Amino acid sequence: MCAFLAFLAAAAGNWIAAVLFGAAAALFVFVAVLYGSTLTLDDGGLSRSFFGIPMRSIPWSDIAEVGVVGLKVFNNNDPKRPGTRYIYFSPRTLDKDSRFRLALEWPPRNMLYLCYTKERFTAVQALWNSTIETYNAGNVFYSLS
Repeated sequence: MCAFLAFLAAAAGNWIAAVLFGAAAALFVFVAVLYGSTLTLDDGGLSRSFFGIPMRSIPWSDIAEVGVVGLKVFNNNDPKRPGTRYIYFSPRTLDKDSRFRLALEWPPRNMLYLCYTKERFTAVQALWNSTIETYNAGNVFYSLS
């Protein structure tokens, strides 16, 4: 819609409106690609796609840490109030301070991540062969039986 309005403004000779509508269109496209993509997990690793077009693929061997982070970091250490939780896939191992910074500066630019649900966590738990780290995430662990 914004791109169409930018075209109409340019056709009418209103270049300031055309630039503003064009910038808004670019912002909407960026957000749609960032949050409208699909993350697929399988035995080979992770892959992110947008409308079926592969955008990024990472084998499990390139992932150093998988974790769950709760974004409500100033909750007085109340495990019942973690805030919004996400499962992240990091190319490097993080320490406690790095996880705190990760929660403060969410979303990360160099990691793939997905919103936490019990089903997604169970799928990741079945595919990941190491410990799943947590930071301010409350009780997230479930039995696979």
